[in-house]
Amino acid sequence: MTLVTTPSPSPTCTSGSIRLVGGFNDNEGRVEVCINGAWGTVCDDDWGAPDAAVVCNQLGIDGISIARTNAYFGAGTGPINMDDVQCTGNEGFLVSCTYLSTHDCGHSEDAGVTCGVQPECNNTDIRLVGGSNDNEGRVEVCSNEVWGTVCDDEWSVSDAAVVCRQLGLGSNGIPYSNAYYGSGTGLIVMNDVRCDGTEEALINCQHTSYHNCDHTEDAGVRCIINSTSTSNCTYGSIRLVGGSNANEGRVEVCINGAWGTVCDDDWGASDAAVVCNQLGIDGTSFARTNAYFGAGTGPINMDNVQCTGNEGFLVNCTYSSTHDCGHSEDAGVTCGATPCNNSDIRLVGGSNDNEGRVEVCINGAWGTVCDDDWDNDDAAVVCRQLGLGTNGVSIGRAYYGQGNGSILMDNVNCTGTEKSLFQCAYTQIHDCSHHEDAGVKCVISGNSSSSISVTVSQTSTILNTASPSSTPIQGSCLSLNLPYTGCCNLSYSPACSSNGCYCDAI
Repeated sequence: MTLVTTPSPSPTCTSGSIRLVGGFNDNEGRVEVCINGAWGTVCDDDWGAPDAAVVCNQLGIDGISIARTNAYFGAGTGPINMDDVQCTGNEGFLVSCTYLSTHDCGHSEDAGVTCGVQPECNNTDIRLVGGSNDNEGRVEVCSNEVWGTVCDDEWSVSDAAVVCRQLGLGSNGIPYSNAYYGSGTGLIVMNDVRCDGTEEALINCQHTSYHNCDHTEDAGVRCIINSTSTSNCTYGSIRLVGGSNANEGRVEVCINGAWGTVCDDDWGASDAAVVCNQLGIDGTSFARTNAYFGAGTGPINMDNVQCTGNEGFLVNCTYSSTHDCGHSEDAGVTCGATPCNNSDIRLVGGSNDNEGRVEVCINGAWGTVCDDDWDNDDAAVVCRQLGLGTNGVSIGRAYYGQGNGSILMDNVNCTGTEKSLFQCAYTQIHDCSHHEDAGVKCVISGNSSSSISVTVSQTSTILNTASPSSTPIQGSCLSLNLPYTGCCNLSYSPACSSNGCYCDAI
């Protein structure tokens, strides 16, 4: 018997050879390298300018070389022969560089090069691309005589100011991120830019050449030309005014060189988060409305602000520069706050711990309760939850002072047996203002025969002093959840305060 052997297939290429595939000409394309007799691609992890230079030199192509990533020239097929390539730029062959033969890549990460590029620009020049006019666009910087983009990590008002100054477009600039003016191509040449705002050129600012970005993070700028030398602030800057500390206050924003307030229409948690983030204050942020920190003066610069919460600057949010507001609607924030525990309640503004305006905690923030349908059953539950017995007098009309912030509960309807106010029926939608804030007085007494103090205001009429009688005399009656009842005639309704109970004109 004759033994027949099948010869191994011949190699299709010479190990170490490289070729460019998928480009518009012979000087560019996806890099493919021959290893173990088979063509394969190169993963773009750590792929950069020195690696591209070695490829172009090996191919004998002079001129500027540009590294391309993310399958710039299309995804290849077959093996991925190299990963984490790290050339010094002086090697004669790509396979002479340090690299891994194992990889964690897919062909969407195939590396490429453009060789023999003619100089496009003068190093350190900048330009704006993709805007509707010459004053705005994606920021591109000339590095190694080719244009590249800037990653938006740490991109700020100060950086935008330097871009505008370098371009001769003033020094008031609005920074934009997330490829607002479209994604660029080619290299990302700057990242983590940190200007102090006084530099004459962007390249003079602190920055890194290394990045972990893609072109969806390309930075942009809009330069504000109409700002004058009399401007007393930098466009887009914000400050907090009127708070008890540096972490809270009325929000004021600089637009067209002047500080102005923000109207509280649509003002909410996402907007407050952007303000606090722009100011560099960590922690929980709360939106404040109705001139919580006092009414400002001067222009109202923003209305109907609608932030997603991810913007780096308040002026990057959607907003209206026209308004229908007065300063009684000035918006504010509290930054770095310690949140309360959800479902907690407290009494505020009373003369002792047993009485006050009812405030409840929802979503980590304190808010008030509207007095619509507020009665003694509701008051009894408040007192029980606070450990102050079960005899509560319901008091409305912001008797203990008007609260601020959100009105979190309305139309509360307790049976009186619940252990927590949050177990009662209520709505979070309301038609109230803070002059309707509900209050409670918890009556802690073991003496059922004592009388109840009753006072009459100038606008009120008392017809029947509350006494140990449960028999109505006429009209609507005042039940104190105690063994006492007082009644008002049909022209008056019962009301109570810490001073006692009275009949108030309807």
